[in-house]
Amino acid sequence: MATYPVPAVGQRLTAAFITSMLPTTARKAADTSRASTTVLAADPDLALAVEANAVYGLEGCFFHSGAIAPSISINHTFPAGTTGHVGYAGQDTSGTGGDSNDQMKRNALGTLTNFNNKTGGAAIIYSGIVVTAGTAGTLTVIWAQVVSNATATILLTNSWMKLTRIG
Repeated sequence: MATYPVPAVGQRLTAAFITSMLPTTARKAADTSRASTTVLAADPDLALAVEANAVYGLEGCFFHSGAIAPSISINHTFPAGTTGHVGYAGQDTSGTGGDSNDQMKRNALGTLTNFNNKTGGAAIIYSGIVVTAGTAGTLTVIWAQVVSNATATILLTNSWMKLTRIG
């Protein structure tokens, strides 16, 4: 089984070394509303630093609400050369917001994915892998409405994401 980081015999266990073993997390402390826009924009809370030439496990949950018609488009921005896949479980945009329209799908990292809002709110659970190339930077959640509508789509407080370095 691979371990990251790999401790060397006699290596000093510094705070930085121990910290590198921990996952990094981001959590929304307040709701973010977006109305009348289909232009993807960075979420103000959901962004995490990534190192160059690294492999991360990605997981999290987006809680969202709003009118069913505008729905929510989710994607990520990341450093040049980054690859990976993300698996999502959420509400399919082909439905009318009922439970019969739940979906699971896998997309390449950077593929726009659309989900319905449900009456009373919805959740998108996701996990994946992020493989960076020679550039460090930030993995950021970007989102907007699928269809522009004056009724805001809201990414809710306590939505979160986590990166765990695995290589």
